[in-house]
Amino acid sequence: MNTKNIKILLLISNAILPLIFGLGIYVFMKSGTYINSFLNLDFSYVPKTILGFFVVNWFCDFLWSYSLVFTLYLVLYPFKNRLVFSCLISAFSGFILEILQGISILSGTFDWWDIVIELVAVFLASLFLNKVKQKDGS
Repeated sequence: MNTKNIKILLLISNAILPLIFGLGIYVFMKSGTYINSFLNLDFSYVPKTILGFFVVNWFCDFLWSYSLVFTLYLVLYPFKNRLVFSCLISAFSGFILEILQGISILSGTFDWWDIVIELVAVFLASLFLNKVKQKDGS
């Protein structure tokens, strides 16, 4: 497998794996979600540690924002500034989704920490993508 194929596989896995992990958290650690209703499951995990509390309340937001940056980066491939656009769109999307929860258009609870976590995810994804860009010179 050549370097370009490895790079593409790495980008795709960074887009897909966070979605799978986030789905797992929603299915096995959260209760009362649309996913649980659809699957007719009801797990009621109560976190007993700070890490568990973080995972249940904010890690999915982190994973999904991180994934969105990589997904947009792949979709916007022909554009020169795709990294900047991917990060801006991801950060803006996270903010808008939280606002829509705050005004009860979407189900969920508005939380400033969700926005902070989503911005951290966008930042870390951009660091990773920047490193990948530097390695291959593109």
